Amino acid sequence: MTITGRIQNPDKPKSEPNIPLKWVFATDDLAVQYGQAQSFNVVTGKNVQFTVILDISKLFIGLFPSTTPKIECNPNDPTDIGNAEKLQLNFKEEAYKLQL
Repeated sequence: MTITGRIQNPDKPKSEPNIPLKWVFATDDLAVQYGQAQSFNVVTGKNVQFTVILDISKLFIGLFPSTTPKIECNPNDPTDIGNAEKLQLNFKEEAYKLQL
């Protein structure tokens, strides 16, 4: 997963977001396979719907975009890989949910 965008400069709270943000946890070591045990019936000819919920605010738990606008998932940088692991954990444990 890669999250890209822009964040607001904390020194200019009324300005447009202009600081580039790029957070990545797209490496084999941090790949997430998500599953959820769920029982349901499917009727022939009827649609099955599910909802994917991504709570963006929960991705930011323990991370600070204004001081860390870039996470590259670099295994040679202990701080960077630690932030990538935190981002991956936030995604897996907090921010991403499936609902039937």
